[in-house]
Parts: sequence; structure tokens; C-alpha cells
Amino acid sequence: MSAAKQPAAEEKREIDAAFKEWNDKLSKNPLFPPIFDMTTEKGRADSQKYNAENGFVVLSCFPGGESEVQAFCERVLPEMVAATMAGCHYNKERTDTVPLFTLKRERDDLMGEWRGSKTFKGMHKDLRDAWYPHCTFGAPSSALAFNCPVAHEARGWHCMWKWATDCFDGAFAYPTNDRMILKPFGSGENCFLHMDMNAPWFRYPADAAGPPEYRQVLGKLALSHGQTFIGVPGSHLQHAEVARLYKEFYPSATAKSAKWALDPRKEDPLDLFGRAVKIIVPRGCWISWDMKLLHGVAKNPRKGVFFGLYLGFTDSIERAEYERVTGVDEVTDRYNMWRYGDAPKAFPSCDKVHFLPHSFKNFPAGMLSYIKKCDAEDPTLHFYNRQLATDATRFAAAVSEVRNPQYVPPYLSDIRRAKLVGKHNVDRFDFGDTGSFPVCKRARTK
Repeated sequence: MSAAKQPAAEEKREIDAAFKEWNDKLSKNPLFPPIFDMTTEKGRADSQKYNAENGFVVLSCFPGGESEVQAFCERVLPEMVAATMAGCHYNKERTDTVPLFTLKRERDDLMGEWRGSKTFKGMHKDLRDAWYPHCTFGAPSSALAFNCPVAHEARGWHCMWKWATDCFDGAFAYPTNDRMILKPFGSGENCFLHMDMNAPWFRYPADAAGPPEYRQVLGKLALSHGQTFIGVPGSHLQHAEVARLYKEFYPSATAKSAKWALDPRKEDPLDLFGRAVKIIVPRGCWISWDMKLLHGVAKNPRKGVFFGLYLGFTDSIERAEYERVTGVDEVTDRYNMWRYGDAPKAFPSCDKVHFLPHSFKNFPAGMLSYIKKCDAEDPTLHFYNRQLATDATRFAAAVSEVRNPQYVPPYLSDIRRAKLVGKHNVDRFDFGDTGSFPVCKRARTK
């Protein structure tokens, strides 16, 4: 039976089994890559050479070593949890609603993974019941997830910005507006090799003249132990070959897709699945990868929570593609995120941001299960009845996010304003004398 005619459940089981076999094989021989110090000139030069060859690189973000990493995690991880779980409650007995993480014992149990504990001490089910609705994917999409203080802080780290500028041959690097990562045990998604953009034959056609519209380096800062990244070293240099050799096997790919993934059941002329490696990313390190690198994702196999931040850079923040997808120009959307605490309209890949899983629109039970966890008095949530997409005569409970009236934007220096909207656009916007929490400075490059 062809994959196209297989029942959905059977096809999913087949794909899940294939992923498990592939992931188990990768786990038996993980790659421990060199770790470069991006705060020194030599470290940046050596890392750029490694990155150019492999399409990814692991960089140290904390010159003070493990003690600095530990201090940073102890400061920001509780803040990340509070931001993620704001407005969410859980109901053990279905009779009494208890705010999450208000008790020190509960908070310490959640933080057990980085305090040295190997389990959640019995809290795992409660956490799963109360976790944010995007836990399946490993990262929340609420406005607070994009705008918590540590996210704003990390976007201002000079050493990362300088490294990204080198990647773009001296062109100005703009931090991408992305979110926190909180991935409970068993959460996240299993995703085969993919690019965070449309298929390469749309972006890099054989007859194309000149460079692509924009360049990006994507990245993830690991803030807990045991994190990994799956990638195919050198595949970022083969986009033209991939476009030429794989196009015939993916006739359903479209130019508007925000992600293109390989199917392990189809032909693999370049043996991309066979060349993939599982890369170990130590806590306190930032793994950066080229937007053209074929990479994969696996669920969190540990008993603790994976904490981190998505951090990347782009050389263009005025993309026509972004405005086409979202209906708003990218520069204005970036400003609104900083000024009002909004979630961006789209991710760096131009894939739309959804506060709740998109499937909730067609499955009211999923929406209702989340609403039961919400604080009815939360000023950032709007509850209403929504017409079902599948039946215009039926309505279901729904919730959306509204601006947080208590949000205060962080202070931005002149250079950080330029990083947000572009130096030539700063005068378009009102920055005023805003800011209630400082943006901590990282070590300057030598």
C-alpha cells in the first residue's frame, strides 16, 4: 500500500517506528563536538572555519565556566517557569483549583533536574496535566514566552551578535525574536531531517542569479543537562544537489511551506539519513546552525525538563515574505513585540505563531481541557464562543491572548534599538524612557 493511501493511524505508527529505530542508532554513537569560546578573536575565527565546513557549531557563552552557568540558571529558570505557567492552574480533585508553583516544595521539585535530582518526585503527572498547551512541541507560544526578561537579555549579548556579524561577512546582524524552551519528560516532537524553510528547489532554483533574499543563523541556548541536536554535517553546502536530486520524490511540496522535511520511506540519493549525527550540547552552550542545514528533533527522553532559549540572527528584517504571511511589516511587528509585549505574528521561518495548537480550532475538547486550567481572572486571556470551522451552526468555548497591561518594555540602548528595528528605522518609532529591568551585559569580545 502506498504511503498516500495508508490510513493515518497506520502511517503514523510506521513513521514513529522508523524514527525510533533511527534515533536509537544515532544515540549509540553521539558526537561530542569541539566547543569554541566566542568571546575571543581566536575562538571566533576557529569557530567560523568549523561552522563553514559543517553547517553547525557549539559555542561557549559563559567565560566564567560552570559556576557562572549555575548562577545564571538559578536566576533565570524559575523566572522562565513563572512566565510560562502564568495564568495556568491545575485541578487535582476536580473540586479545588490550586495555583501552580506557588509553593516552594513544588518549585524545587520542578527544578530538581538541574539541582541534581533524577526525577520529578511524583509530580510528573500533575505537571503534564497543567503544562502549557504547546508542550507537545517543546516550546510555549504565549507572549510571555517571547518577552520574559531572560529572552530580552540574551538577545542583547554582544558576543553572539559579533559572531553572527562575522557569519554575514560583516553585514549587520539582527537578533531573531524567538521564545523559551521548556520540554518536559516525553514531550517535544520527533521530527525527521528538515529545513526551517520551504523546499530548496523553490529558494535555490538552478537558474537563480545572485544570493537568496536573506541569510539566517539559527540557534539554541541549552540551560539544562543532556540536550542534543541532530544534524547532517555539510548538508548546508548541498542545497543545489538536494534541489536537483530530491525534487521528483516530493511533488506535493509548495513554495509557501515554512518547513520542508525528508520522508525516510523515500529515496535518499545523498544518504542524508545515514550521514546524520546526534550532537551533544552541554549546558551553558549555544549551538548555532545554518538555515540550510538538514536537521532533526527528538523528544526529551530524560526525567527532567529541558530548559533553553531559541536564539538566532538574520541579516534582513524587512522581508516581503513576512508581510505576505502575517499582514504586517516585519519591522513594525518586531517593535510591537518589544513595546507592548506582544507575541510576534510569525517565527523567523515565517511560519505563523499560534497561541494555542492550531488543531484546537477543529477539536473543541482540546480547547476546553485547556480552558479548565486557566485563571478566569487573568487579564491577558479573553474567553469567548467561537463558531466551529466544520459546522457553522455549532459554537465552542475558546480563549485568546490579549496584551498584558502590566508589561513594561526593557530599556534599549542605541545599538539595541538598531538591532531591533534597524538604524534607519529608529526614528519611525517611540522608544521613550521605558524600562523597569536592566539588560545584563555579557563579556565583551577581546
